[in-house]
Amino acid sequence: MKTALIVGLSVLASISLFGQSNENQKVEGGWSLVYANNENGTRVSGDLGELISAVRNGEPIRIGWTIEHPTDKSLKVEHFADAKFITILSNYSVFAQIEPIIGQTPSIKDKTLR
Repeated sequence: MKTALIVGLSVLASISLFGQSNENQKVEGGWSLVYANNENGTRVSGDLGELISAVRNGEPIRIGWTIEHPTDKSLKVEHFADAKFITILSNYSVFAQIEPIIGQTPSIKDKTLR
């Protein structure tokens, strides 16, 4: 299974995760949408549990992000990269980094990562 996470970085960007499955929305290259959230981290589609299972099963994870013009949605840029360092925080959140890996500080009590 190929799995990818898409990370949103702008006011109108969104975060998504992709995996290879017939039940998921297919994207180019054999990747399928597994999970997506908006710029506030709220789930838009997919299943976080499916993403967590893919991470634990060692599936390849890809992250990506889309940045759109605030009023003209046809003006956008999309980025994709393989995740190199992935953290699951209390079955609540998945945090993925691309190279270079900067580092992180998880707070189990607050369920946050910095």
